[in-house]
Amino acid sequence: MKERHYRIMFAAAVFGAIVWLSVSLREQYQVTVQAPLAIEEIPSGWAIRTPLPPAVQLKYRGDGWRLLFLVLGSEIKLSSPYASLAGSVSGQTADASLLPSPATARQARSISLFDLADRMVSRPGIELVSVTPDSFLIGLDRYEEKRVPVAPDLTLSFREGYGQVGGATVVPDSITLGGAASVLTAITTWPTISERWDDLRLPVEQDVPLSPSVGYQLTFSTPQVHISLNVQPFAEKTFPGIVVAVPGAPSDREVILIPPKIEIVARAGIRKLAALEPGEFRVFIDYQTILADSTGMIEPTVIGPPEVQVVSRRPDRCQYIVRRKL
Repeated sequence: MKERHYRIMFAAAVFGAIVWLSVSLREQYQVTVQAPLAIEEIPSGWAIRTPLPPAVQLKYRGDGWRLLFLVLGSEIKLSSPYASLAGSVSGQTADASLLPSPATARQARSISLFDLADRMVSRPGIELVSVTPDSFLIGLDRYEEKRVPVAPDLTLSFREGYGQVGGATVVPDSITLGGAASVLTAITTWPTISERWDDLRLPVEQDVPLSPSVGYQLTFSTPQVHISLNVQPFAEKTFPGIVVAVPGAPSDREVILIPPKIEIVARAGIRKLAALEPGEFRVFIDYQTILADSTGMIEPTVIGPPEVQVVSRRPDRCQYIVRRKL
């Protein structure tokens, strides 16, 4: 009996919800949907040079049932051939606008997004209330292509005792962009999407998409690149007795350093560290730095091989005495 009672209560609740929903959806509502914007069939040899809104907000008004089907239906897209836009604005026919003159093509024209949306995505029984933004500028420039290097946008963290050996390898290391000449002029590199890789302790091999073009219609020779990272266990090694040089000293002057040698602690991948020799470090104090100093203590400059981090030096500073050679 108790189980039957629960079933009756559940059925009544479902029936009540259906009735309430049916009545409610007969009321008038407003809903806002986002629609991507695309301009198609650009005349050959030309490209859009003005930024386009990546998405347009369309506000509709209508009864709840119709708006529900609108929201749950297929994605709304705003797309139009350039010829119909240019022809409608300039008063020319669509065929004539397919071959714009340089003067008219480069001239930015204001296009009403409300008219475009009302014409393309009208729905029976649903009224288009507003469009945001309500208009945009469109202008063309000569189509060109440009080769630019890829800039990986990576945030890395490593497990304790591990680190990156060498830089990231990107294949291909550069891509070809296609678009309006005036837009390409300002582009010197192109980033990947932002990636965060944490707790790394093994080499990484991963395909990473290129960052999309926001606002401008550009083409890419490839949608993604392959990134390789060499991650190895790291260790530290001490290199004692490295001589501190004094380049730039005149022939009639002698510089005595105290101490004349220092000890370096270096950090690198285990394999790199095993093959590392003391002679691969360059330690020096430039003579001009000594002349400009007033403290009597100078920190030497240490330059090590690539992929090697100098963790510390002992001592940190050297005293000096400058005297005339006998």
